[in-house]
Amino acid sequence: MTESQKYNLPRKVQDLFGKLNDPQFRLPSIQSHIKMTPTIRGKSFKNMSPPKHARQSAVMILVIGTGGQSDFEILFTLRHSQMRSHSGQISFPGGRLDGGETHTQAALRETHEEVGVAGDSIKIIGQISPIYIPPSKSILHPIVGYTSELNELILSESEVAEAFTVKISDLQNPEKRKRKPWDFSGGIRADVPYFDVHQSVPLWGATAIILSEFLDILDDC
Repeated sequence: MTESQKYNLPRKVQDLFGKLNDPQFRLPSIQSHIKMTPTIRGKSFKNMSPPKHARQSAVMILVIGTGGQSDFEILFTLRHSQMRSHSGQISFPGGRLDGGETHTQAALRETHEEVGVAGDSIKIIGQISPIYIPPSKSILHPIVGYTSELNELILSESEVAEAFTVKISDLQNPEKRKRKPWDFSGGIRADVPYFDVHQSVPLWGATAIILSEFLDILDDC
């Protein structure tokens, strides 16, 4: 995105663009991640350090809206219950990199494949901190994109059970952040923080961890 294109964006998105592209800005990373990380007696129960040959993946945090009298929103998907990994969970559009792709290219491609949003309708704002996902053995790179509005979505029947948007003001509402005990395989019982923004499925795990950092950055814009 050029400087002239940047100034065609809503003010809040301009500020976010400026922050994410400022070489002096330091992402909050773990300070934000820890807020939404499942724990046992206050400590993470999973090793979040990636192995040497972890897979590379990317997701799209798609900001939608024009500002002014309307609130900005974020696009989420509910993964199909028959997916091999993270089935039935709320996520951002995204997936593994194809050969030769950059993280941004992969995020744009996956967003188009999963929900039908064309890549040329998304302005890339920047990137935030990658995180390691132990169950899928992948390093997930969040790409921040912007579009003023969404046309009718076309969902991938094999991957996406539902696509929905949530107002950023709702995500920032402290009352939407909750915790509950959760039983994992191997007899592990952990304290899991989550966003209560869907009628039946908690927004937790990697998506919540990434979202925590994004919201902290946005709060400073």
